Amino acid sequence: MFMNSGSMVKVLLVEDDEDDCFLTRDLLSEIPSIQYEVEWVATYESALAAIKGNRHNVVLVDFYLGKYTGLEILAVALAQGCKMPMIMLTGVGDRDVDTKAIQAGASDYLVKSQLTPQLLERSIRHSIERKQVEEALKNSEARFRALAQREALLNRLAKQIRTSLELPAILDVAVSEICTVLDVDRCQFIWYDKTQKYPNFKLACRADNSQLKSITNDVREEIAALGEIILQLDGLAESLAFCINPNSDMRQFLAVLGFPFMLMIPVRTRSGKTGMLVCERWLFSANIFSYEWDSDRVELLLAVADHMAIAIDQAELYETTRIAKEQSERLLLNVLPQVVAEQLKNRNQIIADSFEDVTVLFADIVNFTELSSKISADKMVHLLNLIFSTFDGLAEKHALEKIKTIGDAYMAVGGVPLPTKNHAEAIANMALEMQQEIKNFYQEDGQPFQIRIGINTGPAVAGVIGTKKFIYDLWGDTVNVASRMESHGEAGRIQVTAATYERLKSKYVLERRGTIVVKGKGEMITYWLNGFQGS
Repeated sequence: MFMNSGSMVKVLLVEDDEDDCFLTRDLLSEIPSIQYEVEWVATYESALAAIKGNRHNVVLVDFYLGKYTGLEILAVALAQGCKMPMIMLTGVGDRDVDTKAIQAGASDYLVKSQLTPQLLERSIRHSIERKQVEEALKNSEARFRALAQREALLNRLAKQIRTSLELPAILDVAVSEICTVLDVDRCQFIWYDKTQKYPNFKLACRADNSQLKSITNDVREEIAALGEIILQLDGLAESLAFCINPNSDMRQFLAVLGFPFMLMIPVRTRSGKTGMLVCERWLFSANIFSYEWDSDRVELLLAVADHMAIAIDQAELYETTRIAKEQSERLLLNVLPQVVAEQLKNRNQIIADSFEDVTVLFADIVNFTELSSKISADKMVHLLNLIFSTFDGLAEKHALEKIKTIGDAYMAVGGVPLPTKNHAEAIANMALEMQQEIKNFYQEDGQPFQIRIGINTGPAVAGVIGTKKFIYDLWGDTVNVASRMESHGEAGRIQVTAATYERLKSKYVLERRGTIVVKGKGEMITYWLNGFQGS
C-alpha cells in the first residue's frame, strides 16, 4: 500500500517502556490525513509472535528490550521471512548502532528524543514504499530463474550496490558489472536535469571494455551528443527503455560517439533525481550488423535500473541522515562540552563528576536591568548577544568552559570538564580582558558599560541536568562564593577570594580590599585583581 490521504496503516510497536509507547502513539496521532492502528507488545516473545503473523504494514522496534536488543529481533524476524519493514528506535543516537541496524536490514534508524510527527511519518512512508518496491523487484527477478548465470550476476550486483552507502561507489560498481554481465563495449550513467532553462547533463561514471582504450573522443563533446539524443527521445517520462540504431535519425549525434548501437534506460529515484543508464556496442564488434538488444537483456537492465534507483535513494537517505546527525551533534556541542557530549551519547545515565580544584567566574553588567526598561526587546537582545559573544570568544581563547548566562550575568569555569593546573590564571586572564572588551560597548548616554566580576577557587561538582533540554551546570560552595564575590563587588572591578589570591599573587597585581561580610559565609578577606605584574 502506498500511503495516501485517508490511508489506514497498521503499526506493530515493540516497546517495553510504557511512557515511550504513549509518546509514540501521541506522535502518530498528530500526523494529519493518515490513520494509524497501533498494536503494542512489550516482550521479545510477544514481538516475534506478532511479527510472525505478518498482519502489519510496519514494525517499530526499540533497540533495548530487556535482555534482548532490536538487532536480535530483526535477525530472527528476517530469518522467519518477515516482509514488513522494520524501523529501529533508540534513546540515544549512536553512529555504530545506526550502521549495524541498516546493515542488518532495518529500513531506518530513529532517535526517540529527536522524533517529530513529520519525521516519523516520513520514515514510515519511505520504509513501506521502499519495501513494496523491493518486493516488486523480487517478483520481477523471479521471471529470470532460467538464466542461471545472468541471474547470479544480477544478484551479485544487487548485493554490491545495496550494501554500499556511498553513491559514487554504487554507480561505479553498477556500470562495471553491466559491462561484464551484458558484454557491452561501454556503459555509463548520466545525471540530467531538464527543469532549468537550459537542460544540464553530467557524467557520473563510465566503464569501458579493454579494446576501447584507443578511443579518445572529447568527453564533454560526447556528453553533449548524448544530451541531444535524450532531449529528442519522445515520451521520456513514460518510456522504460530506448533502443537506438546507428542509421537512425540521430546519426549526426551518434557520429560523435563512434556510431554505436545504444540502449538507454531512465533511472528515476523517489527524491526526484533522474539519470540515464547508457549501454553501447560499436560497429567493429562481432556480429554487429545482426546485433539486437534482446528482451532478456532489456528486462535484466530494467531490473538493474530499479536496483540502482533503490540504492541511490538509500544512499541519499543515509547521507541526509548523516548530515542531520552531524547537525544535531554540533547543536549538542553548543550546550555541552565535547567530552561530556560523548559521555551522554555513550551511556544512558546521570552524568556528574566531582572536581577537587576549579576556578569559577561570575560577571554582571552594571545597570543593564535599568537600561533594558528603556530600550526595545530586540535591541536589548542584540546588545547582549554582541557582549556575550565577545566573552564566548575569550572563554574559547583561554580554553575555559562557559557554563551559562542568566539575564545579564555570565558564568564560566576553569578546570572543568578536563582538570588543568593553570585554571586560576586562565580565569584571571579572561576577567582582565573582559574588563577591556566591555569598554567597546556603550550605553544610551554614550558612556561605556561596566561589569562586576567575582572569582573563587575550590572544589565543585559538575554534571548534566535535564532529559530533553540538556544543561551542563556547576554546584557547590565554591560556586556560591564566586557569585557572592560578584554581587558584593564594585563596578569595573574584579573581586577574588583568598583561595584565588594564593594562586595568583606571584604573577598578578592584587590589592587587599579587606574584610567584608558575605551572606551565608560571614566575614571574608577579599582582594581586587588589578592587572599583571610588570604591565
